[in-house]
Amino acid sequence: MGVREEIDEAEQAWRRAVLARDEPALQNLLHEDFQLVGIRSTGVSAFPRQIWFDALRRMNIRALEVEVTGLTPLDGIAIATVEGTWTLEMDGRPIDERFLLTDVWLRTPAGWQVVRRHSSPYPKTG
Repeated sequence: MGVREEIDEAEQAWRRAVLARDEPALQNLLHEDFQLVGIRSTGVSAFPRQIWFDALRRMNIRALEVEVTGLTPLDGIAIATVEGTWTLEMDGRPIDERFLLTDVWLRTPAGWQVVRRHSSPYPKTG
């Protein structure tokens, strides 16, 4: 299996684990130094791994789809461009969003782990 297939599978494993709220699987996928950087209308925010897990526990995710649309493999690192959509409720607030992600994956002895995710919403088409 090549790096592209490995990262495609890692992104789908992350998706499945989020939908199933499978924290042990997510613990294996998210590097201990993981950070989510988000750009929203309210500004830039950066969330370390534990805050990301805390936010996930407050979400009721109804649908989540992701697709790797670009990949730059480097020595032990892979930078993935991911397009996705999700429908969820967080703290009683509905969210229906299309987003663009840049995920930085690091090959570790435990397998591929994401160390950084940058997330930006962008308009839905059609």
